[in-house]
Amino acid sequence: MSTFKDDLILEAKSLGFELTYIADANLPEFYMKQYRLWLSENMHADMTYMQKRIDEKIDIERLLPNTRSLLVLGSNYYRKEDEFSTDDSFYAQISRYAITRDYHKIIRKRLRKLESFCENEFNVKARGFVDSGPVLERAYAEMAGLGYIGKNTMLISKSYGSWIFLSSLLITEKLEPDTNTLSIRCGKCRKCIDACPTQAILPNNLIDSNKCISYLTIENRNEIPIELRELIGNWIFGCDICQEVCPHNNRAIQVENDEFATIRIKDRMISLEEVLNLNEESFLKTFQGTPIMRAKYRGFMRNACVVAGNSQNKRFLTSLKKFLEITQDDMLREHAIWAINKIKASSTF
Repeated sequence: MSTFKDDLILEAKSLGFELTYIADANLPEFYMKQYRLWLSENMHADMTYMQKRIDEKIDIERLLPNTRSLLVLGSNYYRKEDEFSTDDSFYAQISRYAITRDYHKIIRKRLRKLESFCENEFNVKARGFVDSGPVLERAYAEMAGLGYIGKNTMLISKSYGSWIFLSSLLITEKLEPDTNTLSIRCGKCRKCIDACPTQAILPNNLIDSNKCISYLTIENRNEIPIELRELIGNWIFGCDICQEVCPHNNRAIQVENDEFATIRIKDRMISLEEVLNLNEESFLKTFQGTPIMRAKYRGFMRNACVVAGNSQNKRFLTSLKKFLEITQDDMLREHAIWAINKIKASSTF
């Protein structure tokens, strides 16, 4: 005889969630202690919303009254790529997750269906979250056994490595929680720590966002510190280095879901010359509906200037000078000037 838990998991899998685990709503204090430490060390950089909604992270019933359990969900997004040279100075590199339709839109639609399923079929209140809400998904996912939190702070699953999107469904019904019986761990491995160009991954399982390339190129709304610009390399949006070197990701499985398999940017490499010639209208036309919109035109062009400077390719001087003539934004002008001077100082090409 099926139960609400059984039917809920079957429904979630039918909607495309590969990983489905139940967690108790009561989160062990260890996770909140780690989170408070991260905040107290100002490792959240300018992401002030992380601090403002801490009470909701502590008391999850503020998000949904009488929450008793969580359905923690994982969606695989790994795509095998054709070989390409990440040193090619004509191109900029985009994080693997961002080359398709915005995962928030895809997963949020699934979560709305799960909410309706709970309420219409079982008269159970439910509320879904995918990044946008103050839910410590990685903590709940680890507690339930979906994976474990690695040294790079990514949630690493046994089946898909860390190439997964996490989301959660808060439920007012008390369900039997799953337990973490995984034996996989990082052990003495520190490949992610050693590979991080900016040394943003700390030995105590914390990420310093002030140095993280993903933060600097996505969430950061201000200038990129001069001392970190060269270390960004050719990453124009996000960074996958710590995941690419992780041994657990050797067992990654090709995504089968069409929504995540259909790509908008081939092989994560985008022509830097084309980007430098974008205006706000063409930026919107090119990237609307993708995660790249998170950086906005201003942030993306700032990143493009940095990557152009790091390329040391004189081919970009014309586009940079043209951009400098057009833009009135002081921050963008400063980054363009930096890139021009960086290229002129190089003898490459």
